[in-house]
This record gives sequence, structure tokens and C-alpha cells, in this order.
Amino acid sequence: MKVEIPSPPSMTEQRPKFEMVEIENNQVIKLFPKGYPIKKVEEELRITKLAKDMGIEAAFVHDIVERDGRTGLVFDKITGPDYRAWMQRNPAAWPKMGRFFAFEHYELHLHIAPELPSVKQSLMAQINGSGEIPERIRKDALNLLTRLPDGDHFCHMNYVPENVIVALEGPTLTNFSQAGRGSFIADVAKTCVLLSMGEDDLLNRILLGTYQTEYMKICNRPDDELHDWMTIVASAKLAEGVESERTALLEIIEDSR
Repeated sequence: MKVEIPSPPSMTEQRPKFEMVEIENNQVIKLFPKGYPIKKVEEELRITKLAKDMGIEAAFVHDIVERDGRTGLVFDKITGPDYRAWMQRNPAAWPKMGRFFAFEHYELHLHIAPELPSVKQSLMAQINGSGEIPERIRKDALNLLTRLPDGDHFCHMNYVPENVIVALEGPTLTNFSQAGRGSFIADVAKTCVLLSMGEDDLLNRILLGTYQTEYMKICNRPDDELHDWMTIVASAKLAEGVESERTALLEIIEDSR
């Protein structure tokens, strides 16, 4: 059975779209579009295996395969709703579930992963290499990035409800295609930006508010640091050139100043 990932394009960074195809032995193949760079597939395989080996709750990945002229990754199937669907089933518990979402992210950041690519360098390359970013915003983002710390914390960089599956064994992370090492506040900022651009509904507003408040309370870091990183990651997303996201990203950048 072929299933297209139902994530709204303004919410996650699963671009270009891929498909999940169920196969025998309770496994699935994550199929990438034709022409998707094999190096990116190999890197996702490596990082997912590393995450699993480190004790992070992640789907078990087997190997790279070819199917119908497309490259894919074979995973053990995870049974359960994603975090958003789980919340939709339990509206009375939304604030508690938002706090739990923050705690799960914090647990990920307890892992140190010097083997991963640098988030800071990746963001700098995105901002430097695009003509989509207004020059004033580019300069501000690069100045901030220069003085903010790097780090070796495991950063998912796409930690949104659609990428957390609530299995019987507990929440399981998927889609490590953007993962790297860096400041955990950079990863929190990325989640805040993605949630800010998500559906304008009560669930999303409660999740964003409780997640952000709870995480910053857990780590006891200043809000100014989070706002600086939000300026940077929103600027990097501008570099993708998605016109439908441009106004929202510019608003996030202005609000973070």
C-alpha cells in the first residue's frame, strides 16, 4: 500500500515529498522522488542508525533499496498516530501534552553527537547562498550567527508533531533528514518557527505556547537567545524561496528582533 505523507508543506521540511510504502515483514519503504541525491539518502541512513545506537527513540532503519526507479530506505513499521493526531483525540489534555512535547525534545538534546554535521555551518551556507533573502535581513542573521555558540547537542531540526509517532513503546522520532549537531536552542527555535507557520487553530497555538514556555523553563536560558536563533532559522527558511511562506517568515523575523 502506498501512502503519501500528509504533512502540510508550511509545517515541515519534507521537500520534495516522499511516499511510505508498506511491504512484507511489518516494514515500510520511504521512497524518495526520482533524482533525489543518493548522498542525502545515505546521510539520513547514517544519522538514523546513529540516533538508534545512541538510545534515541527512532524507527529501526535497515538499508537503501531501489524500487520502480526510485531510491528508498527500509524501516520497521511504527504503529500509532502522529503527535498532532494524538492531541486531537485528547483536547482536555492539550496543555499537558504541549509540556510533554517540550520534555521529549529536551531528552533528545541530552545526547551529544560530534559525528553529525554542524547546524551553524549549514545555516550559514543557506543564508549566504541564496538570493531570496533581503540584504538587511541577511546581514543581521549572519551577524547574529557569528556571535552565537555552536555546540555538539543532537539537533533534529524538524521536530514537529508530524515527525513524532506515538507508539505503544512511547514517542518515536522520524525523519532525520535535517539533523545535525549544534546549540539545542537553535533546534528549539526551528520548532517554534515551524509551529508558528502551521495551521492557525487552537491546538497549534496551545502547543506552541506551552512547548516554548516549558522548554525555556527547563533549560533556564534567556528568551533573547531563542529570539536570535529564530531570526536565523527563519532567514534560512526564506532561502528556500517558497512564496507562500514568505510573509509569515518576515513577520517572525520582525517579531524576534
